[in-house]
This record gives sequence, C-alpha cells and structure tokens, in this order.
Amino acid sequence: SIARGDVAQLLSIGHLDRALARAEQVMEEDSMLEGLDIIEHYCKILVEHSAQLEKPKECGEEIKAAAAGLIFASARCGELPELLDARAILASKFGREFERAAKEGSQVVVNPTLVQRLSGQKASAEQQRRLAREIAAENGILLDFPDSPGEVHQSKQSEQAKNVPAPAPAGKSVEQFEVRTETSEVSPSVSCHRANDHQAFPFVI
Repeated sequence: SIARGDVAQLLSIGHLDRALARAEQVMEEDSMLEGLDIIEHYCKILVEHSAQLEKPKECGEEIKAAAAGLIFASARCGELPELLDARAILASKFGREFERAAKEGSQVVVNPTLVQRLSGQKASAEQQRRLAREIAAENGILLDFPDSPGEVHQSKQSEQAKNVPAPAPAGKSVEQFEVRTETSEVSPSVSCHRANDHQAFPFVI
C-alpha cells in the first residue's frame, strides 16, 4: 500500500521517528479496514437469514452476533449511514435492552474483535516498532532499531551531532559549514473510506 511504502521510504533514509509515526497511521487504517470487513460479513449473514429475523427469539448465536455487531458499528462508522437504518430495524426486532447492550459494546453480545477494531485505540510504541521492522525486512532494509522510543530520538540527535564541526582552536578562524539533511517527498496520509471503494452494504429485510 502507499502508506507502507511511505514507511519503507522513511526507513531507507534514516528518519526513524517519522517512520514510526507513519507506521501508527498504517496500523489505524488496517484496523479500520478489518472492522469494515467484519461489518460486511455481518450484513451478508443478516440478508441470507432475513426470514429468521421475524422470530428473533429463535435466532441462533451467529445471527444475534451479526445484529449486535451492526448496532455497535452504527455509532462508529459515520461513512456508512445505512447502518442507522439497520439499527432501527434490528432494535425493533430484538428489543431495546439488546440494542443498549450492543451500542455499549458489551462482549456478551458484540464480537470483541470488532470492538477492538473500531475502538480507535492507539497502537503501542512496541507495535509501531514491530511493524517498522516487518516493513524493513520486506524491503531489504537493514534496520539498526533501538529497543525503546526514547532511543529513537537520541539516535537522531547523535546522527546530527556527527555533522556539526568541532570548535576551532583558540586564535584560529572558524569556517562555517552547512549541515545538509536529506529530504524526501513522502506521499500524504491516505484516509480510509471503504464506502467509496465498495458498493454500499446491502441490508434489505
């Protein structure tokens, strides 16, 4: 993807701190896409078993999980307004108590994986470094990666310090040196809008 390519490019020129920040964006985008895949799967389940929704008390766990998942997602995926209509239909069939538990993300009724994917939780520093190592390996980049986030900043300062000339001895003139840093064009962050890449989720009962 473009985002992973950005991380690889930043790593190749030694911009570790910027690569980590971009890696975090990659993980957020991937997490949202995985969540949308689950939602799409749930929509298909409910469409295929729409007749059974007329008797919600007799619905199996798969159908209930799909219904709860769509209700939960309806408040977190503004780019999919169809989910609001689906929530109204499902709430009328399964009841307000079921709707309340689903909206709150209760793991009793909502798939924990979906809750995690749509929670917007930030990736940890270790997760960012792990992804950066993975991308570096995929692109044949030798990565001397520090073990802690603080060392990334120190590493960058050390590299900059190498380019700064030592003070001249007393009584001698000092030449001014320009410290040149490499810059590279990096593609802007690409926002994820699965609704624009796929057809709207069908949900007709």
